[in-house]
Amino acid sequence: MARMLQCLRVGVFVAIVAMIHWQHQQFLKIHERQSNDIRLTELFSLLPKASHLQSPTEIAGVDLSPVVDRSGACIGYVAKTLPTARHVIGFSGPSDVLLIFDVSQNLIGTKLLESRDTAEHVSSVQRDVEFFSSFHGKSISELQSLQRIDGVSGATLTSLAIAEAIRWRLRPNDSTSGLNGNTLAGSVRFPRHPELKHIRQVFPDANEIVPTADGTTLWTIKNENDDVLGQILRTSPASDNVIGYQGPTDALIGVDQSSHVVGVTVGESFDNEPYVGYVRGDKYFRHVFDRLTVTELAEADLVALGIEGVSGATMTSMAVADGIVLASRGEVERARAQAGKITSQPMGKSSYWTLRNISTACITLFGLCLGSTSLRSRKRVRLVYQIIVIGWLGLLNGDLVSQALLLGWAQQGIVWKHATGLALLNIAALVAPIATGKNVYCGHICPHGAVQQLIRQRVPWRLKISARTALLLKVIPASLLSLVVAIGLLHLPLSPVAIEPFDAWIWTVAGVATIGVALVGLSFSVFVPMGYCRYGCPTGALINYVRLSGSSWSVRDTAGILTLLLAIAWFWFC
Repeated sequence: MARMLQCLRVGVFVAIVAMIHWQHQQFLKIHERQSNDIRLTELFSLLPKASHLQSPTEIAGVDLSPVVDRSGACIGYVAKTLPTARHVIGFSGPSDVLLIFDVSQNLIGTKLLESRDTAEHVSSVQRDVEFFSSFHGKSISELQSLQRIDGVSGATLTSLAIAEAIRWRLRPNDSTSGLNGNTLAGSVRFPRHPELKHIRQVFPDANEIVPTADGTTLWTIKNENDDVLGQILRTSPASDNVIGYQGPTDALIGVDQSSHVVGVTVGESFDNEPYVGYVRGDKYFRHVFDRLTVTELAEADLVALGIEGVSGATMTSMAVADGIVLASRGEVERARAQAGKITSQPMGKSSYWTLRNISTACITLFGLCLGSTSLRSRKRVRLVYQIIVIGWLGLLNGDLVSQALLLGWAQQGIVWKHATGLALLNIAALVAPIATGKNVYCGHICPHGAVQQLIRQRVPWRLKISARTALLLKVIPASLLSLVVAIGLLHLPLSPVAIEPFDAWIWTVAGVATIGVALVGLSFSVFVPMGYCRYGCPTGALINYVRLSGSSWSVRDTAGILTLLLAIAWFWFC
């Protein structure tokens, strides 16, 4: 009977995950169609005679939708930046801008339709009338060459990303877009020439910077005697959408006359300046790419090179490293294109087994052994393992099972390449209780659970929970699980991150809500042993739901069936 009930529970879980996935795919398809739609009502203020839109056609080398009046005469053209420019990120997301042209293909109007960027920055851009009006009256060719743009004060990244999205949307159909389709000639965000003070970190005798014919990414460096010292390859615009802690960075790669890297440094940056300064001043990082050719750098595996980031500025330095590889790939692609050797083969290598993935997998494997053998009774072994779980798995790797992670993977699939260890951790957390009936993850592998085990019985006072109160408290995890299912199926504007404390372990990016949940939960667990695990954790409740336990129908089985029926009803009728 117990095995039959468990099969039912696993079936309910799998069915709900499948419906969340299918519903999300349908949602994306509908959203994609809507993102391509342009409502006539958006055009009436500038094209009052608009009757309908025709299918996109090539105008001045760009695909635009003709707007016609009732007689069928063309009165203008329109386009939207999304989904074409979805990769152009401002501070935290892309923006969709409506572009309205007259019959002479001059821009006569713009409107910010939607933005997934930070709300405060978007509001600042919308209030700045002069920003959008600065584009009006320009022809398509003038918009294609946009470079020196005055961003909106307080929302520079968001406003410059909008300008870049406009330029990207209007690029000629026959243009070469660079590797991965994410670069254009020239940069909106870093339009100024590299400065000698930065270049001298690589070429101390630099006295003159001479741009190459295209005047964009390659610069020849000369000394005061007019001797060529080498070249500088700048990462912008290839790296303009590689975000570090809070923005992109323009790095400079020094190359000698034999095409070998002799050093890198950081030029202008929108990232947090203390972090940029750490990277700029780190001698090891500046020379970690030395002796590689640009071609080798284009194919480099950052993991194999041992790039772990600059201490105290990991996100900024890794973004710089990613930008260096991207820019090298773009330069190699450009050179091959000029030589008539264009290739569509993706360059570069990526390893599934990074230090983080290997360490997470090893800690998970040992945790499974610890929870399934007599090792768990050895206090010293258990204590050392708990410290490793808290310090390495939690604080260093930030790898925990959470509802936000499970929901994201249910909707979009598992990201194996960059999270192999984390994927194995999640699989072990769910498969072990199904196969053995033991919740090994919560009892042995979870860093948050390990902290609660270490702090329990550390104070002489205990908060007594009555049976009635305990029953009411156990409703909390079940209710949170139902909320996660609702978020997944209904696409509610809520983040599961805020209902659990696990994102707080990634302390560099943790939000106030998740830190608050973590602190309250741990404080409660000081007076109620394992209090958060027992009365607040939806992930623990999910693992306990699918594990082999109990041979009679329970409240959780009823709750699971009701959730499934509600999910089916929504999936079927909506």
